[in-house]
Amino acid sequence: MITQTKATEAAIPSSGQLAEERHASRAGTTYGAFLTRLRAKGFASDAEAERTAVAVLCALEQRLGSDQAFKLESQLPSILAELLAACPQHRLRPRNIGKREFFELVEQYLDGAGVDAETAARRVFEAVAAQVSAGETQKIIHQLPRELRELWPEWARAAEDQVLPVTSRPSSLPLERAPDLVDDVLALNLSAQLGVLRTIAPKILARLGAEERSGFLRDLDSEISLALSGVPTYDLRHGRDA
Repeated sequence: MITQTKATEAAIPSSGQLAEERHASRAGTTYGAFLTRLRAKGFASDAEAERTAVAVLCALEQRLGSDQAFKLESQLPSILAELLAACPQHRLRPRNIGKREFFELVEQYLDGAGVDAETAARRVFEAVAAQVSAGETQKIIHQLPRELRELWPEWARAAEDQVLPVTSRPSSLPLERAPDLVDDVLALNLSAQLGVLRTIAPKILARLGAEERSGFLRDLDSEISLALSGVPTYDLRHGRDA
């Protein structure tokens, strides 16, 4: 009986395993939808669509600043963001490149795959504009020279005051959602985690008074020191606060 009970307990996945499985399932579904959208624009297979998307976005990120690249990746399917992180040219950004250099980078990555660079860029940018927020798309486009802006779909190049309004959402989420949200963020790749951190931390800290902010940052520095030493640190998820 004891042996059977232990075997049963061993078969029950931990909360961490469940979070990873949920994330993997969502990531696969989101990425699959992105590839389906891209294939509908004329690619013969998921593999061709994926390779072209990585080539175009890797070239794009060499034109963007690192902050903007992080923000873009944080809104892309996580699988695609991981592929971008592995791009051999990824570390070379930012570079002041125009359309000709941009097309050369795309063709270089595709290594003579027979895909027209301009057609590829237009297809990928249209799929990306449908994936990320309208505001983020505007920020990306505004960093590009006119000749590269024109590769984005016309509806995505609209003036910011004509961008479709963001759909309404609750002003706050119930506290019981927090553990799942933390698990979801921790399951992201590092670049996406940094993107989330850079997005929310300044907004939260700006709401604190100077003394509160100073105290919070001291506590945070202490938590980082503990984490580097392998000591359990603060965790808002139920039952995990050291």
